[in-house]
Amino acid sequence: MTYFDETQITKAIFDAYQEKFASRITSDVILVGAGPAGLTAAYYLAKEGFKVTVLEKRLAPGGGIWGGGMGLNEVVVQEEALPILDEFGIRYRKYGRDNLFTADAVEMAATLVAEAIRAGAVLFNLVTR
Repeated sequence: MTYFDETQITKAIFDAYQEKFASRITSDVILVGAGPAGLTAAYYLAKEGFKVTVLEKRLAPGGGIWGGGMGLNEVVVQEEALPILDEFGIRYRKYGRDNLFTADAVEMAATLVAEAIRAGAVLFNLVTR
């Protein structure tokens, strides 16, 4: 097993973050809040070629979606949102006869974050005024 000097590890983290931050001193779009709406907007804007930066005050992006509905890690999604879930590859199931669908909240949150970043958006967490 290779051992690394803690100083080098800290420097690697700092240098990578500094480079990312410097690349976003100017952006086409700055979104405040990395909840489902912010992440979805970031994904579509970045996909269109905009330089998108997302600022999130919490440690974990994804907003309240992680907890699902009522603290249970399932969410209800309306039929109109299914094309977005399909594009992101988020699985869902039809519920009853109504046009309601359920999806795993953890899968949804993790996928929204990952796909926004893969599309080119840059996310900074733990950012407050």
